[in-house]
Amino acid sequence: MAAPPVSAAPAPPPPDPAVERGTARLRGTRLWRQTNGFDRDYSGGSSYVERRTTITLHDTWYHREESGYSRVSFSGMTSTSPIEAESVGTWRVTTAHGARLLLVLRADDGTEQDHAVVLGTHTAQVDGQDWHWRRLS
Repeated sequence: MAAPPVSAAPAPPPPDPAVERGTARLRGTRLWRQTNGFDRDYSGGSSYVERRTTITLHDTWYHREESGYSRVSFSGMTSTSPIEAESVGTWRVTTAHGARLLLVLRADDGTEQDHAVVLGTHTAQVDGQDWHWRRLS
């Protein structure tokens, strides 16, 4: 008795041209944002935070760095703590709606971060916040 015919696996869907354009636009770029903030509470304490976040998107991999410091003061005492974080992994654009791209960063440890990105001429909106961006040399 002959084996039943094996049906071929369905063909993968064709690539989304908007996703391909978004990927091409982000490849070889650096996005960065610098923030700072001061706060004082009713007891007389205060805090200050300064932070710089950079995401560099290479061909298929990324490097994300966060640096800065936080300072808390209360009753004449001050404590300063550094802010340092780094991750490396792969990136991809999963959807594109007009100029809005969904950028997915998958770190080597398996964690993922999704970011909604809209690129302007020299600035970008990343998750609704103003960032700068430029092409890598």
